[in-house]
Amino acid sequence: MTLPPANWYTDPDGDGLRYWDGVQWTDHRAPGPDAVPAPTATVVRARSGQRPRWRSGWVIAAAIFLLFVVIGAIGNTIDPADSESTSTKTPSAEPSKRLADGASPTLVPSTSKPSPSPSKSTSPTPSTTPIPSAALITGYGATKDDWLATHAQAPGFDDGSAFLPYVTTEESDSQPEYAGVDLVTPVVSYIVNLPSGTSLAEAEATALAEFPPGATFGHWDKGEAACSIATIRSPPVEQVMRSHGWEDWVPGVVFSTVTADTDQLDPNNVTSLNMMPIEDAKNLGFC
Repeated sequence: MTLPPANWYTDPDGDGLRYWDGVQWTDHRAPGPDAVPAPTATVVRARSGQRPRWRSGWVIAAAIFLLFVVIGAIGNTIDPADSESTSTKTPSAEPSKRLADGASPTLVPSTSKPSPSPSKSTSPTPSTTPIPSAALITGYGATKDDWLATHAQAPGFDDGSAFLPYVTTEESDSQPEYAGVDLVTPVVSYIVNLPSGTSLAEAEATALAEFPPGATFGHWDKGEAACSIATIRSPPVEQVMRSHGWEDWVPGVVFSTVTADTDQLDPNNVTSLNMMPIEDAKNLGFC
């Protein structure tokens, strides 16, 4: 919007004249019915606290004007722009945002969100590793109750000596997979019968599957023709064994082939896994 030039105009708030400095109404008034009509454009005044600081020249200009009014020279205008050019402060707000004459400023609440306070750092609480639960250990190292809860006894055998499922072996079409189980807590001694034609690699995978995930082989002794022996490292199971007095022992397995034709280990036909505790030593051979 283009603002009217600085001049004396009809006072919009009453009779007489009021000076418009080109930006806002000033506080300078004078009588004068023949003054220039008030500007039609919407004009605004400076924000509160930003009134111009007038020099003494204004007082002289106003006195001269009143003198002209008295002697009949009404209509002449006085342009005090030069005297106020160095004293008038220009409001920083845009014209469209300045307050109209007589209006009160409105406080607009800020919409910016305060920065969150930094959270207090807390030190991690150390925790102890509990003995694994029955849900984690159900094979080698399980309690007697956990073993019975996860293995079905094979019919026709003494209680606790054989457990399903059935597998087809060199000796029978329906041999229980688990036999000779020493049903005490923890369960650490039993035989796993394997189906005919089980390779040594498959037998190794079956042995590790008796433990919680993460079990690995430790020491190996493959110097015997009749079998291979290995220790199995499983921290959860070893912790259970130590808690029951097996301090110097670790899980172990013996891979063997027992058929009517041979008692030597056949890597293409491993018939059984003998799961047992073994002393943690490098020389394991006893086949």
